[in-house]
Amino acid sequence: MKLRKTQVAAAVGAALFVAGTAVYAQTAPTVQVYGQVSRALLFADDGVQSKWFHVDAEPSGTRFGMTGTGQAMPSLRYGFRIELDLQSNESQRVNFSAAGPISNFPGTDEDVGGFAERHMDAWVEGAWGRLNMGQGDGAANGASESDLSGTGMANGIGVADLGGGFAYRTSAGGFTALNINGSINQQDFESRYDRLMYVTPTFGGFRA
Repeated sequence: MKLRKTQVAAAVGAALFVAGTAVYAQTAPTVQVYGQVSRALLFADDGVQSKWFHVDAEPSGTRFGMTGTGQAMPSLRYGFRIELDLQSNESQRVNFSAAGPISNFPGTDEDVGGFAERHMDAWVEGAWGRLNMGQGDGAANGASESDLSGTGMANGIGVADLGGGFAYRTSAGGFTALNINGSINQQDFESRYDRLMYVTPTFGGFRA
């Protein structure tokens, strides 16, 4: 959801966008702020317990970010992307055992209630191609998630994104050590990570 566009001073933009390098832009950089709130009601029934949960929808969670682009010289463009995730009661982590809301930072068992980084990326681009540096999408991110059905969040490949934190039960009705997250993998490589990535110019509609 695009909220607004604004112009910032060229000297400030250059200092912010080009990884601390003293480059002065020929034109004022354009900055765009965006974000979304993504909430859902989730009902779970495992045959022993049932409950409604008010969750943040993990397939595309609550987040906000900022992008910027500018022209350093006639043949050189630069930019950045910062995106943070802020989720309360994540849909892939809620379960019957949790005493309260479960928030950001997967891998922890407590409600830390903080931000999780998604994109922290700067780039420069010219006729020679594009160079990205920082945390962002790798070349393989999303390759396993191609979906031509148009159903998006409602029927995506991330099966465990909704209810993945629920544990399986034994025949006696107790919880096992395995939950849905631990038994299903969508094979989405490494998603976003810190990388130095070079992308070639487009040749006949293709780029590497």
